[in-house]
Amino acid sequence: MIRLSLLVVGVLVLGACADPVTAPEAGDPGARLGGDAVDGSDPGADPGAAGGPGGPGDGETSSAGPAPDGDPGPADCPAGVVDAVGATIEAQLAAFARGDFPAALAEASPSFQAGTDPATFRALIEREYPLLLEDASAELEGCAQLRPELSDVVAVIATGDGARTRFVYRLRLEDERWGIEAAARLDPPAATA
Repeated sequence: MIRLSLLVVGVLVLGACADPVTAPEAGDPGARLGGDAVDGSDPGADPGAAGGPGGPGDGETSSAGPAPDGDPGPADCPAGVVDAVGATIEAQLAAFARGDFPAALAEASPSFQAGTDPATFRALIEREYPLLLEDASAELEGCAQLRPELSDVVAVIATGDGARTRFVYRLRLEDERWGIEAAARLDPPAATA
């Protein structure tokens, strides 16, 4: 079982490889988030996988502890948040699999959408994250709620050839809808021959 402390480490790793295009806005608790990041790329989540024993929403609290500035560390996402962010990630994966980039981009946060268009978004996904274009499924490993409107999720994306790749997502709640603000691969890309 992946503890939420690993999620926090994953977010820090994500911050080390931030893509300025998809990095959160200044003032966000994860403003260092970015890197192999794609804002609005939402590599999968299986809401059903999230509610199992030891999964997010089972009442387990984060072992991350307080942040250096004295703020409490992130808490596990409530079950309703896990379901909602998982549904957003799944919807984006389904849109990618259909080749429907406007629909995939619609699953991003408004701030991410404002910074790109479907053609640019498509080029980024095709170049950096081609595995997301396959018929992929996702399984949530962890969900940390940083603030009521901001959550980080670790998801494993599985493709038909058996490849499994971990991603971390940042989602923001706006107008009663969770949108993907950033995503980054935690596992290195497979080596090519």
